[in-house]
Amino acid sequence: MDAPALQQELNLSQDQLVARVDQWLQANPESAPDQVIYDSLKKAPGHFYNFKENGSFGYKDSDGSGIVKFVRYLGTNQQGRHVLQMNVSNDFIEMWCEGNCDLVHATQITVYGFGSTHQESQVFNPERGTILWAMVHDMLTGKMDPDGA
Repeated sequence: MDAPALQQELNLSQDQLVARVDQWLQANPESAPDQVIYDSLKKAPGHFYNFKENGSFGYKDSDGSGIVKFVRYLGTNQQGRHVLQMNVSNDFIEMWCEGNCDLVHATQITVYGFGSTHQESQVFNPERGTILWAMVHDMLTGKMDPDGA
């Protein structure tokens, strides 16, 4: 049974379906490749972004501040890595991940006055319910296109 049929049969929302799939994958990590699950979810309706603007996808912070973080999906590079870019104030952030994106690598470049910069790299595990998880989920399930369509 594919994801849309399961979603209809169980009368689940997109978010509830994804939660069930996540629970099943955690309980049965060896039973089915994640990619099969994500391929099935691609056919399901819905996405987590709140806005689309100029080829970028906007995600509202859940803290009630009203802040929207926009990300642009650049597609996969020559190494097969998914690439996302964000601009926040004076920061340029490029993120990449491989496969099912259990780990997201981020490089943040902060631009100061007079052309000076600071660069910092970090690795994140996108936790369910975070904006990063929503971005990665939308990207992997085909809800973001590299051209922003």
